[in-house]
Amino acid sequence: MFSIVPNPFTGNSKREKQMQQAMDQHARDRDTREATNRAKWESGARANEAQRKLQTGGPQGNNKSSLAARSKFQFEADEEDDAMENEIDSNLGMSLLFIPIWHNARRFMY
Repeated sequence: MFSIVPNPFTGNSKREKQMQQAMDQHARDRDTREATNRAKWESGARANEAQRKLQTGGPQGNNKSSLAARSKFQFEADEEDDAMENEIDSNLGMSLLFIPIWHNARRFMY
């Protein structure tokens, strides 16, 4: 019967318009991916920095108290009190060493 023949004069412009739309969509998708990857990297960098601060003891540095600082809280500054304070400091130091291990164990439990 009748066959529909496309107009040969408008075919190229339609094809070029579709190609341009596809290229624009690809550029928008690429920009979205790059923004997402950049946000992911920045978030990971912040998390790593926070983790490093926790592992190194934070900005305050050393947690050992000096004898002068301890003396404020001791009623009788004798050898026995100093020994107890040293034991408390060492126990705190040991517990700070095990915090990353406990953290990793908790992460694997869930």
